[in-house]
Amino acid sequence: MKNTLDQIIKNIPKEDKENPTILFLLQQFEQQFEIILTLKEQNQILRDEIARLKNQKPKPKIKPSKLSKDPKPKSSSKGSTKKKKKTTKLAIHKEERIAPDNIPEGSIFKGCNSYVVRGLQIVPFNTHSHHR
Repeated sequence: MKNTLDQIIKNIPKEDKENPTILFLLQQFEQQFEIILTLKEQNQILRDEIARLKNQKPKPKIKPSKLSKDPKPKSSSKGSTKKKKKTTKLAIHKEERIAPDNIPEGSIFKGCNSYVVRGLQIVPFNTHSHHR
């Protein structure tokens, strides 16, 4: 609260610091700020009481972090690796070129889109053995 009030006072020109209206407004601001803080505390106490009556846990009191203000960015332990394609070592059994059904007039060819479809094919395989 003091920091906020100090920042406001710093931004006021020297001529205006002696102005009774501005001094009155600063006092009002300080009083209202203190009232807001007490109301927030009372509100939290009432919320905790309601939670207790409903057999719920009250809001936990979390301590502020003790980390430095400007932590260094964490580097990944694996390093920066590019994603590898999964289809580079895949054996291709069949290639198809699919032509469009109809091409509108005035259209321009902009290249082909290629993609790989993985599938599983189950084929019957029979063996007849002769034992001697």
